[in-house]
Amino acid sequence: MTLSCFKAYDIRGKIPAEVNTEVIAHAAIGVAKLTDATTLAVGHDVRTTSSSFHEAACTALLNAGYNVLSLGQCATEEVYHAAMHFDVQAGLMITGSHNPIDQNGMKIIRAGGQAFSADDDMPALHRYVAQNMNQPLPQATEHGTNITPKEDPRTAYIQHLLSYIDTTKLTPLTIVTNAGNGVGGPILDALEEHLPFTFIKVHNTPDGTFPNGIPNPLLVESRAITLDTLKKHNADLAIAWDGDADRCLLFDEQGGYVSGYYMTGLLADLILSQQPGGKIVHDPRLVWNTFDIIQKHGGQAIPCKAGHGHFKKKLRDEGAIFGGENSGHYFFERFGCCDSGMIPWLLITAHLCQTGQKLSALVNPRKQQFPASEETNKTLGQDASAVLTAVEKHYSAIGGAHFTHLDGLTAEFPDWRFNLRRSSNEPELVRLNVEAKDSKTLKSKETELITLLETF
Repeated sequence: MTLSCFKAYDIRGKIPAEVNTEVIAHAAIGVAKLTDATTLAVGHDVRTTSSSFHEAACTALLNAGYNVLSLGQCATEEVYHAAMHFDVQAGLMITGSHNPIDQNGMKIIRAGGQAFSADDDMPALHRYVAQNMNQPLPQATEHGTNITPKEDPRTAYIQHLLSYIDTTKLTPLTIVTNAGNGVGGPILDALEEHLPFTFIKVHNTPDGTFPNGIPNPLLVESRAITLDTLKKHNADLAIAWDGDADRCLLFDEQGGYVSGYYMTGLLADLILSQQPGGKIVHDPRLVWNTFDIIQKHGGQAIPCKAGHGHFKKKLRDEGAIFGGENSGHYFFERFGCCDSGMIPWLLITAHLCQTGQKLSALVNPRKQQFPASEETNKTLGQDASAVLTAVEKHYSAIGGAHFTHLDGLTAEFPDWRFNLRRSSNEPELVRLNVEAKDSKTLKSKETELITLLETF
């Protein structure tokens, strides 16, 4: 095997050619060794292969003498919470997230929510598995223990989520939710009894065959049923999660999509109003709205390369209080600098209740003041790295741009800017984001760039 499933900050690949029980089992033991663990938390999502991969990881760890806190079927952030709340040294989440149905993988966290780093940990884990794949797995030479904590992990996690809001100040709202048949549904069910909201649930039951399509709410074609249900019930907002529920996307009461860019600004505004002057880690693809909000509160904006592993580490290294990634990952200092798909909508609905405002009233003025495109994905006829170089050369010749290269190519002009980055998985795919000081300029420059990319 080439072990091409080892990515920058997690394991992802096709089943069984790239990811199978042997890879998962060896990787679990590798994580235990790299983290000097005695006990590891292990959970899995709803995919049809995930329970067998979970069993393979747990069995390998127990047979190698490690203790296991098995969380069973859960959300990725429940593994993160267990790594913070219980006496474990690492957490493993078997998940394919929003990837195609023929894929699966593993996300990894260290004790306290510390990231399993892309620079050191993942390469070391890759080397360990490559060196040991042809060796037999341990066979209970010194058997570990299945840990049963005094406190139920799901209950402890739900109580942590509720600690972010004052439930006594909540008022009735009607909320459409779409869990995509992933693991978000049971969490919503557990939260529901504590909240005065009426939930209209779509695809709430976990089903690893994903009969309604892969749960990736970023895809426009995945939004129709959520929006139709929102309009039918005249709901106050709608929420959609991906398969492992660590990302959430919101729609306002008018059906307007609240992108990760504007969500980052909204959450930064809410958090900085309570902690003025704090540091906010942000996605470098789109920035002007975020900068404006952070500046208003006297905060400090810190850019970070996209990727949940990079964001976790950056928050911790910088002592930041919040971070937002355009893909819908939102990171909280109080949550061990990890990402949560549940904390964001709880904070926003609590704010709506306390102020009586509509979500559109919070977001639409920001969209008008700081217009931005949705991300455009473009497959090219050549390696994207060469195209980024050519695009930079093109705009350098025009003049007036300031270029940076934190995450792909960013060019900033006085009245507009763009980011063009190469896909980490597909060498001929680029992702384009554009923002401008007015909508006319935005449309013109977005068209200009897409036309330019079509020449390659």
